[in-house]
Amino acid sequence: MWWGKGRSTPPLVTSGADGVLPDAPILFGGGTAGGGMAPGARADFGFWFDDCETLGIGAKVWGLHGDSDGFYAASPDGVPVLARPFYNVVLDQEDALLTASPGLLLGSVNVDTSSSVLAAEAYLRSGIMAGRGYNLDLIGGYHFLRLDDELSVFSNSMAVDPGGAVPVGTIINVLDDFDARNEFHGGSVGLASEIRHRRWTLNGLAKFSVGNMHQSVRIDGYQSITTPGGPTLVSP
Repeated sequence: MWWGKGRSTPPLVTSGADGVLPDAPILFGGGTAGGGMAPGARADFGFWFDDCETLGIGAKVWGLHGDSDGFYAASPDGVPVLARPFYNVVLDQEDALLTASPGLLLGSVNVDTSSSVLAAEAYLRSGIMAGRGYNLDLIGGYHFLRLDDELSVFSNSMAVDPGGAVPVGTIINVLDDFDARNEFHGGSVGLASEIRHRRWTLNGLAKFSVGNMHQSVRIDGYQSITTPGGPTLVSP
Protein backbone atom coordinates (compact mmCIF):
# COMPACT_ATOMS: atom_id res chain seq x y z
CA MET A 1 0.00 0.00 0.00
CA TRP A 2 1.40 3.38 -1.05
CA TRP A 3 0.26 6.96 -0.52
CA GLY A 4 1.13 9.39 -3.29
CA LYS A 5 1.40 13.18 -3.28
CA GLY A 6 -1.55 13.52 -5.66
CA ARG A 7 -1.83 15.52 -8.86
CA SER A 8 -2.34 19.24 -9.35
CA THR A 9 -5.42 20.21 -11.37
CA PRO A 10 -6.93 23.55 -12.41
CA PRO A 11 -10.50 24.40 -11.39
CA LEU A 12 -12.71 21.92 -13.26
CA VAL A 13 -16.24 22.48 -11.91
CA THR A 14 -17.64 25.75 -10.59
CA SER A 15 -20.96 27.17 -9.43
CA GLY A 16 -22.29 30.65 -8.61
CA ALA A 17 -24.23 32.94 -10.92
CA ASP A 18 -22.38 32.09 -14.14
CA GLY A 19 -19.48 29.84 -13.09
CA VAL A 20 -16.85 32.31 -14.31
CA LEU A 21 -13.62 32.60 -12.32
CA PRO A 22 -12.25 34.13 -10.18
CA ASP A 23 -15.51 34.95 -8.36
CA ALA A 24 -17.28 31.61 -8.89
CA PRO A 25 -17.12 29.01 -6.08
CA ILE A 26 -14.97 26.02 -7.06
CA LEU A 27 -16.69 22.66 -6.57
CA PHE A 28 -13.80 20.48 -7.77
CA GLY A 29 -10.21 21.11 -8.85
CA GLY A 30 -7.98 24.07 -8.20
CA GLY A 31 -5.75 22.01 -5.92
CA THR A 32 -4.55 18.44 -5.46
CA ALA A 33 -6.53 15.42 -6.64
CA GLY A 34 -5.71 11.91 -5.55
CA GLY A 35 -3.14 11.22 -2.89
CA GLY A 36 -5.12 8.39 -1.34
CA MET A 37 -3.95 4.86 -0.65
CA ALA A 38 -2.95 2.96 -3.81
CA PRO A 39 -2.72 -0.86 -3.69
CA GLY A 40 -0.02 -2.69 -5.61
CA ALA A 41 2.25 -5.71 -5.76
CA ARG A 42 5.97 -6.43 -6.00
CA ALA A 43 7.95 -9.54 -6.91
CA ASP A 44 11.71 -10.16 -6.71
CA PHE A 45 13.59 -13.01 -8.37
CA GLY A 46 17.25 -13.98 -8.05
CA PHE A 47 19.70 -16.75 -8.85
CA TRP A 48 23.32 -17.28 -7.80
CA PHE A 49 25.66 -18.97 -10.29
CA ASP A 50 27.90 -20.40 -7.54
CA ASP A 51 27.56 -21.62 -3.96
CA CYS A 52 29.77 -18.78 -2.67
CA GLU A 53 27.27 -16.24 -4.01
CA THR A 54 29.85 -14.14 -5.83
CA LEU A 55 27.89 -13.67 -9.09
CA GLY A 56 24.19 -13.76 -9.70
CA ILE A 57 21.31 -12.34 -11.71
CA GLY A 58 18.10 -10.78 -10.50
CA ALA A 59 14.84 -9.25 -11.68
CA LYS A 60 12.25 -7.10 -9.99
CA VAL A 61 8.79 -5.95 -11.03
CA TRP A 62 6.29 -3.86 -9.11
CA GLY A 63 3.22 -1.82 -9.84
CA LEU A 64 0.60 0.43 -8.27
CA HIS A 65 -2.91 1.10 -9.44
CA GLY A 66 -5.89 2.77 -7.88
CA ASP A 67 -4.74 6.24 -6.80
CA SER A 68 -8.00 7.68 -8.10
CA ASP A 69 -10.24 10.59 -7.29
CA GLY A 70 -13.48 11.91 -8.72
CA PHE A 71 -16.44 14.21 -8.48
CA TYR A 72 -20.07 13.98 -9.51
CA ALA A 73 -22.82 16.57 -9.22
CA ALA A 74 -26.32 16.64 -10.69
CA SER A 75 -28.73 19.55 -10.96
CA PRO A 76 -32.11 18.14 -12.04
CA ASP A 77 -33.85 21.54 -11.66
CA GLY A 78 -30.96 23.84 -12.54
CA VAL A 79 -30.08 24.51 -8.90
CA PRO A 80 -27.25 24.68 -8.06
CA VAL A 81 -25.58 26.14 -11.12
CA LEU A 82 -22.97 23.80 -12.59
CA ALA A 83 -20.31 25.09 -14.98
CA ARG A 84 -16.98 24.10 -16.51
CA PRO A 85 -14.56 27.04 -16.39
CA PHE A 86 -12.03 27.71 -19.15
CA TYR A 87 -9.98 30.57 -20.52
CA ASN A 88 -11.52 32.02 -23.68
CA VAL A 89 -8.60 32.79 -26.01
CA VAL A 90 -10.89 34.59 -28.48
CA LEU A 91 -12.18 37.05 -25.89
CA ASP A 92 -8.91 36.92 -23.90
CA GLN A 93 -10.74 36.45 -20.60
CA GLU A 94 -12.08 33.87 -18.18
CA ASP A 95 -15.25 32.10 -19.34
CA ALA A 96 -17.38 29.08 -18.44
CA LEU A 97 -19.52 26.48 -20.16
CA LEU A 98 -22.83 26.22 -18.33
CA THR A 99 -24.00 22.69 -17.64
CA ALA A 100 -26.98 23.47 -15.39
CA SER A 101 -28.68 26.81 -14.74
CA PRO A 102 -32.23 27.70 -13.57
CA GLY A 103 -34.59 28.11 -16.50
CA LEU A 104 -31.83 27.38 -19.05
CA LEU A 105 -30.27 23.94 -18.57
CA LEU A 106 -30.65 20.82 -16.47
CA GLY A 107 -27.61 18.61 -16.21
CA SER A 108 -24.74 16.91 -14.43
CA VAL A 109 -20.93 16.83 -14.39
CA ASN A 110 -18.69 13.82 -13.77
CA VAL A 111 -14.90 14.05 -13.22
CA ASP A 112 -12.55 11.05 -12.96
CA THR A 113 -8.79 11.11 -12.40
CA SER A 114 -6.39 8.24 -11.75
CA SER A 115 -2.69 7.44 -11.65
CA SER A 116 -0.75 4.18 -12.02
CA VAL A 117 2.91 3.12 -11.89
CA LEU A 118 4.67 0.11 -13.43
CA ALA A 119 8.38 -0.62 -12.99
CA ALA A 120 10.73 -3.48 -13.87
CA GLU A 121 14.46 -4.16 -13.50
CA ALA A 122 16.95 -6.80 -14.64
CA TYR A 123 20.46 -6.76 -13.18
CA LEU A 124 23.70 -8.58 -12.41
CA ARG A 125 24.85 -8.86 -8.79
CA SER A 126 28.50 -9.35 -7.88
CA GLY A 127 29.96 -9.72 -4.41
CA ILE A 128 32.69 -7.23 -3.53
CA MET A 129 32.97 -7.74 0.24
CA ALA A 130 31.86 -10.49 2.61
CA GLY A 131 32.51 -11.51 6.17
CA ARG A 132 31.01 -13.32 9.09
CA GLY A 133 27.36 -12.29 9.06
CA TYR A 134 27.50 -9.65 6.35
CA ASN A 135 28.04 -9.09 2.63
CA LEU A 136 28.21 -6.13 0.24
CA ASP A 137 27.36 -6.56 -3.45
CA LEU A 138 27.61 -4.41 -6.56
CA ILE A 139 24.52 -4.40 -8.79
CA GLY A 140 23.97 -3.01 -12.27
CA GLY A 141 21.50 -3.48 -15.09
CA TYR A 142 18.47 -2.19 -16.95
CA HIS A 143 15.68 -0.10 -15.41
CA PHE A 144 12.19 0.59 -16.80
CA LEU A 145 9.46 2.73 -15.25
CA ARG A 146 6.14 4.06 -16.53
CA LEU A 147 3.84 6.57 -14.84
CA ASP A 148 0.37 7.14 -16.29
CA ASP A 149 -2.03 9.94 -15.35
CA GLU A 150 -5.58 10.16 -16.66
CA LEU A 151 -8.24 12.84 -16.35
CA SER A 152 -11.71 12.94 -17.91
CA VAL A 153 -14.50 15.50 -17.54
CA PHE A 154 -17.96 14.68 -18.89
CA SER A 155 -21.01 16.92 -18.77
CA ASN A 156 -24.58 16.21 -19.80
CA SER A 157 -27.17 18.98 -20.27
CA MET A 158 -30.76 19.32 -21.47
CA ALA A 159 -32.12 22.66 -22.72
CA VAL A 160 -35.34 23.89 -21.05
CA ASP A 161 -35.45 27.53 -22.19
CA PRO A 162 -38.30 28.11 -24.71
CA GLY A 163 -36.55 31.20 -26.03
CA GLY A 164 -33.09 29.66 -26.19
CA ALA A 165 -30.80 29.13 -29.17
CA VAL A 166 -31.70 25.42 -29.31
CA PRO A 167 -35.13 23.70 -29.01
CA VAL A 168 -36.39 22.58 -25.61
CA GLY A 169 -35.32 19.01 -24.92
CA THR A 170 -32.03 19.27 -26.82
CA ILE A 171 -29.34 17.09 -25.22
CA ILE A 172 -25.77 18.42 -25.13
CA ASN A 173 -22.88 16.15 -24.10
CA VAL A 174 -19.29 17.36 -23.79
CA LEU A 175 -16.28 15.13 -23.00
CA ASP A 176 -12.66 16.19 -22.44
CA ASP A 177 -10.14 13.40 -21.92
CA PHE A 178 -6.44 13.74 -21.06
CA ASP A 179 -3.92 10.89 -20.84
CA ALA A 180 -0.30 11.62 -19.88
CA ARG A 181 2.42 8.95 -20.04
CA ASN A 182 5.98 9.17 -18.70
CA GLU A 183 8.20 6.24 -19.77
CA PHE A 184 11.76 5.81 -18.54
CA HIS A 185 14.42 3.50 -20.01
CA GLY A 186 17.92 3.51 -18.58
CA GLY A 187 20.74 1.79 -16.78
CA SER A 188 21.11 1.50 -13.02
CA VAL A 189 24.07 0.89 -10.70
CA GLY A 190 24.27 0.62 -6.94
CA LEU A 191 25.13 -1.32 -3.81
CA ALA A 192 23.16 -3.99 -1.96
CA SER A 193 24.03 -5.20 1.52
CA GLU A 194 22.83 -7.74 4.02
CA ILE A 195 23.67 -8.08 7.72
CA ARG A 196 22.72 -11.31 9.52
CA HIS A 197 22.55 -11.92 13.26
CA ARG A 198 20.99 -15.16 14.44
CA ARG A 199 17.36 -15.06 13.24
CA TRP A 200 17.53 -11.42 12.14
CA THR A 201 18.55 -9.92 8.80
CA LEU A 202 18.92 -6.30 7.77
CA ASN A 203 18.96 -5.46 4.06
CA GLY A 204 20.03 -2.20 2.47
CA LEU A 205 19.95 -0.93 -1.12
CA ALA A 206 21.29 2.29 -2.65
CA LYS A 207 21.28 2.88 -6.39
CA PHE A 208 20.72 5.46 -9.12
CA SER A 209 19.49 5.23 -12.69
CA VAL A 210 20.45 7.27 -15.76
CA GLY A 211 18.49 7.20 -18.99
CA ASN A 212 15.79 8.80 -21.08
CA MET A 213 12.33 9.88 -19.89
CA HIS A 214 9.90 10.00 -22.81
CA GLN A 215 6.81 12.08 -22.10
CA SER A 216 3.64 12.10 -24.18
CA VAL A 217 0.15 13.54 -23.75
CA ARG A 218 -3.00 12.46 -25.60
CA ILE A 219 -5.90 14.92 -25.63
CA ASP A 220 -9.26 13.74 -26.91
CA GLY A 221 -12.92 14.63 -26.61
CA TYR A 222 -16.14 15.47 -28.39
CA GLN A 223 -19.36 17.47 -28.28
CA SER A 224 -22.65 15.90 -29.26
CA ILE A 225 -25.93 17.78 -29.75
CA THR A 226 -29.20 15.83 -30.13
CA THR A 227 -32.34 17.78 -30.95
CA PRO A 228 -35.80 16.22 -30.28
CA GLY A 229 -36.70 14.06 -33.28
CA GLY A 230 -33.51 15.09 -35.07
CA PRO A 231 -30.09 13.55 -35.71
CA THR A 232 -27.15 13.65 -33.32
CA LEU A 233 -24.40 16.02 -34.44
CA VAL A 234 -20.97 15.04 -33.12
CA SER A 235 -17.89 17.26 -33.42
CA PRO A 236 -14.39 16.49 -32.06
